[in-house]
Amino acid sequence: MAIPYVILDGDLDRATRVRLAILKGNATQKSARLIKSEDLAIYKDMLLRDLGLSESAILYLANGDGRNISDDVFTKIMKWFNCYL
Repeated sequence: MAIPYVILDGDLDRATRVRLAILKGNATQKSARLIKSEDLAIYKDMLLRDLGLSESAILYLANGDGRNISDDVFTKIMKWFNCYL
């Protein structure tokens, strides 16, 4: 059984990868629409509890250009969404 890991420097920028994780995208997709608060509604309380990030913080990170997402935060978000794009 392989241990899943998060690739820090992939083909897509980090913000796009976070958006794909939130939207349950896959590795064949090369883009993702911007995230709205409705996309995070079901995760709202869990994000703050588990990641320490508010809905607005996730929106800011996901809809940015990806340069504002540190390695640690990116890894935590991707693992939380169980996404290893």
